[in-house]
Amino acid sequence: MSGTAHDPLPRSVPIIITGAGLVVALAALGSSLPAHHWWGRIAVGGYLAALATALVPAIRHHWWKVAVVLCGALPLAVLVIGRARGWHHVAQSEVDVLESGARRLLLHATPYRDPARMSAADATTNYSYFPYLPAMTVPGLPRALLGRHWFTDARLWMVAFDAAMLRIAWRHLRPATRRAILAIAASPLVTLVVAAGGHDLLVASSLVAGYVVTDWALGLAASFTVLGWPLTMPALFVRDGEGRWGTRRVAVVAGFVVATAAPILVDPTAAWANIVDFPAGRTPARSPADAPSVGQLLKALPGGTLWVALLVAVVGIALVVSLIRRPPESPAAAARRGAIAFLCLVLAVPSTRAGYLIHPATLGALAWGERSRRTDEGPPA
Repeated sequence: MSGTAHDPLPRSVPIIITGAGLVVALAALGSSLPAHHWWGRIAVGGYLAALATALVPAIRHHWWKVAVVLCGALPLAVLVIGRARGWHHVAQSEVDVLESGARRLLLHATPYRDPARMSAADATTNYSYFPYLPAMTVPGLPRALLGRHWFTDARLWMVAFDAAMLRIAWRHLRPATRRAILAIAASPLVTLVVAAGGHDLLVASSLVAGYVVTDWALGLAASFTVLGWPLTMPALFVRDGEGRWGTRRVAVVAGFVVATAAPILVDPTAAWANIVDFPAGRTPARSPADAPSVGQLLKALPGGTLWVALLVAVVGIALVVSLIRRPPESPAAAARRGAIAFLCLVLAVPSTRAGYLIHPATLGALAWGERSRRTDEGPPA
């Protein structure tokens, strides 16, 4: 059934998302991760309420608010306060990794540790590694500077950043895009990550602002993690109103990456071990990103590492060649290209996880909602 003028999304979307959220929340009740288990205990009731709201015509358009508040904001508050009071493991490992990386940055000018200089116990612990680019330490700086308080939890600062990026982009988005973004925000892809802690939304929110508003947001996305590079690359090939490539955009993005890379130069060997070797499984510690993928299956074969490298190279080369031979004509076309390429990369790499799906979902929402806007058009009235 098609959507109404008030809500351009199909009416089945709220029911599908809240139903899927309920299933994920029920599954989380059996999780061995306390953060996920606690989220599930709260989100079961939240998604039931959101589903009930979606089924009542008079209040149907409020369904996403119920999901965001009860399944995202409420569990986040409970887990942040619980962590401040001494609850154990009520945050995903990324939260501790960002905060410990920020402490190392302040103490040693780099968040990276060389496995060769670690103790045997530290070398086999994934908390000892920082598999991101240096800019990802920013959400962890409040705790590194001010100590352990509820307001220094990295999750709160990541959510604040995400809200700021969406605020910047909001008035430039078309109504259809806004509704699609809100639907994603109400899904367990976002509510679970917000509550338990995950860095993916930093990149996703930057992409939204970068694709439709400002080049420096693309620079932020590329500065957080290497995975941000294939996500930002299609936007660099969008031609302007005079048919020229975005040379200034490339310079801005490259400038952000270079300007924030100084901590890598402090110990390039340690940085390589953290950013490349750890996700590739070439360190004593195993990355927690171990969801099933084609790359994981290939890695188990003889010479599997080479096969994985070839598969990733093929995907990367195919993306670059397609962008050069047929540059996207609009941000929507670029977003669609980025979503497809990133999905292929998620399947190709051996270290992946469900949270990565937020990126193709976000770019897919942009491609769907902004599909009729071209680069020479201004923002919607």
